[in-house]
Amino acid sequence: MVRTSPRCTQTLRPRSLIGGTAAVAVLSALVWHSRGPAAWERPVISLLHHAQLPMARPLVLLWQPLPFALATLGLAWAALETRRVQLAVSGTLGSAAATIVTEHLLKPLVNRHQLHAGSAVFPSGHVTAAAAWTMFAWLVVDPAKQFRYVFVLVPVAVSWATIAAGDHLPADTLAGLLVGGLVVYGVVAAVDRLATFAAGLLSRRTGYVPALEVRHAHRRGAARYGEPAARS
Repeated sequence: MVRTSPRCTQTLRPRSLIGGTAAVAVLSALVWHSRGPAAWERPVISLLHHAQLPMARPLVLLWQPLPFALATLGLAWAALETRRVQLAVSGTLGSAAATIVTEHLLKPLVNRHQLHAGSAVFPSGHVTAAAAWTMFAWLVVDPAKQFRYVFVLVPVAVSWATIAAGDHLPADTLAGLLVGGLVVYGVVAAVDRLATFAAGLLSRRTGYVPALEVRHAHRRGAARYGEPAARS
C-alpha cells in the first residue's frame, strides 16, 4: 500500500513567478526616484483617506520585525507538526528573504520618497511582511480548509491602513503585496524542485526514495516515502 505524507505543499507554477516579477519591474520603473504620488495614485489616496479602517495603527504594527518573526515561526511550527520539515525551513527562509529584498535591495535601488519623508518607501515593508506571512500560511494550511482564503484579507487590510495613514502610496503597497508573496513562493518552489531532483538522483543510484513533501513526488513513482522504490 502506498504511504504518502499527511499533507503536501501545493503544486507551484513558475509562470506565476515570472508574471509577478514583471509586474514589480513595471511598478519600479513607474516610480523610479520619484517624490510624492503619481497622478493615478491620487484618486486611490483620496478614497482611502475617507475610509479609515478601525484599529489601523495596531494592525500595521503587527508587521514590525519582531511580531512578524514570531508569526513566521508559528507557521514553521505548524508545518513541523505535520512532518513537513522542508516547507518549514523553506517558508521561513522565504519570509526572511522577502524582507531583505524589500529593505536592502528595492528600497535603495528604486529610491522613492514621500514629499515630506526622509526614508525610501517603495515597496512597503509592512505590506511585504504581511504578504510573505500570508503566502507561507497558504502553503501550510490544508487546501481542503476553506478558511485559508481569509488569509488574503490580511495584506489587503495592511495595504489599506498604510495608505489611509499616509505612510505609503498605492504603488508601494502593490509592490509589497507582490514581493512578499513572490519571494516566499519562489524560495519554496526552488527548494521543492531541488529536493525532487536530489530524490530522483538518489533513487536511481541507490533505490532509496527519501521523504518528499511535494505532490508530484508520488506521481513520478517515488511512492513509498523513506523506503526502497518499487521495482517494475
